[in-house]
Amino acid sequence: MNNYRYSGAGGYPMYPTCPLVKEINTEMVEIIMDYFRTHGTVAIDSEKN
Repeated sequence: MNNYRYSGAGGYPMYPTCPLVKEINTEMVEIIMDYFRTHGTVAIDSEKN
């Protein structure tokens, strides 16, 4: 989950009381780009979109 949700924003007041298990200081877009670099093409089922 991102820090926005963890802070309780967006109507999720229960998250700030949860323990922080791991913090990764990498932007989500970087994580997604790394996934595509590693796995190449990702097949999707357009019927379930």
